[in-house]
Amino acid sequence: MRLITGSLVALLFICVACGETEPHTVNDLENSLGRRSAGAMNGDEEPGFLGACSSCHALPSPGDLPYGIWDTVVLPRMGHFLGRFQPGERDQLLSADPAGRQNLLAANVYPAQPIVDDIDWQRIRDHYLTNAPQELPVSAESPATTTVQFTARFPKLFMSPPSGSFIRIPKDGGVMMADINKGALYRFDKKLEAVQQLPAAGGLTDLTGNVGITIGSFSPTDAGTGELLRLGANGTDTLATGLRRPTSLLRINTDDDPEQEIIVTEYGKWTGRLSLFDPTPSGSYTASVLAQRPGALKVLPGFGGEAPSVFVLFGQGREQVVKYTFDKGNIVTKVMLDFPPSYGSVNLRWANWNDDPYPDLIYINGDNADYVSQPKPYHGIRIFAGTESGVFEEALFLPLAGAYDAVVEDFDGDGDRDIAAISFFPDYENDTPAAAVFYEHNAAGGFTAQHLPAAGKGRWLRLSVGDYDQDGDPDLAACSLAMETAKDRGEIARWITGGLPFIVWENNSASD
Repeated sequence: MRLITGSLVALLFICVACGETEPHTVNDLENSLGRRSAGAMNGDEEPGFLGACSSCHALPSPGDLPYGIWDTVVLPRMGHFLGRFQPGERDQLLSADPAGRQNLLAANVYPAQPIVDDIDWQRIRDHYLTNAPQELPVSAESPATTTVQFTARFPKLFMSPPSGSFIRIPKDGGVMMADINKGALYRFDKKLEAVQQLPAAGGLTDLTGNVGITIGSFSPTDAGTGELLRLGANGTDTLATGLRRPTSLLRINTDDDPEQEIIVTEYGKWTGRLSLFDPTPSGSYTASVLAQRPGALKVLPGFGGEAPSVFVLFGQGREQVVKYTFDKGNIVTKVMLDFPPSYGSVNLRWANWNDDPYPDLIYINGDNADYVSQPKPYHGIRIFAGTESGVFEEALFLPLAGAYDAVVEDFDGDGDRDIAAISFFPDYENDTPAAAVFYEHNAAGGFTAQHLPAAGKGRWLRLSVGDYDQDGDPDLAACSLAMETAKDRGEIARWITGGLPFIVWENNSASD
């Protein structure tokens, strides 16, 4: 069951949607395999038989996952993408998503014939199973204390089960949040009392002005069940249908006409895409595909340059940040950041980290939904500092198991940047899982991690920063999605009984 990031087991996403417009052919993959020539026999850094594992994404290291996950989850699914099935298994996989079956067939997600032979397949299995660790290194410990920088505030509206899909602190204060089960977008005032409700069936995931997107299917699917909508007090107008689990949108003028287009990231499952919606004189929109690949997560506006551009985060195995530049009718793409396929990318934001003229990126990775797994030590928050040359260089990594969002602000007013983050997959075997953490930039130049208060009252999916009470300092808000945990020690029952749709962490700086 997934909401924002779909299925992570694209870890070895081999032969589908590898290109910007269509899947690789069998011949393409055979060329990439190297056919066990010198690479496999002469001890090169990347043996030829591992070409299948790097033809679409960064080559995964055996150390990225423990032996048991390679053996029982990832390698079997990798075999499916390489056309290797047990009798009846291919049809079973196609039939598991009836509405998306045609999209799966068109993209050749599950090839009817094997793409690698038995010898190469056994070499791949041996490589990973021989070199994989039994367990991953221990992740960062949970904070020992709770911060006094923030006070937890709760709305008066009860929603059970909490099913938040969107949250935002508007510039004029209060909170906006959407709930999937209620099928509505709510506006709360500074007292956190609900003052407005707009219909938004299907799970609102993003909003710009009065135009929003709904994910459609809560569970992973390649069917086009999402919509582009115009929200209003008297109902919604449908602008476009058939979206494949859309997650974010951005208004941008990509050409010379006065009308703004809308770019939408459609995560899908195995056949997502990045789409551009162009307004028509009748008020509807026509769609075109910028990238035919799954895992489109977040679109951000570009900066500088003569031509408009956007930065897009992709997950689902081919984990990248890609820049799209719209230059006089041509679209130029450039990979800005590339991550291992096990990372579980979930979010991307702009930030001003170091006060130089070049915008910086916050990258968050922590998706851990597809199988029961120990916390991953490479999950967390990374700051990539922008440079004069246009490249991004990693400036900071803060490990946080299951990280799902993070924001950078000077929360305590001391002149340096602090970080607040939420985790949707913290270590629930810990007595105090790090579900919401405040990283205070300390005098030594490091960060002191503390729990945000009342972090255990929900399972936090989305995070927003802004001045909800209009007192001049940045506050935080997070919405909750009461979803089962790998080890349930009564959390989900408490979340459902509590019915807390969201939490506000009020900054205490203004009262100091």
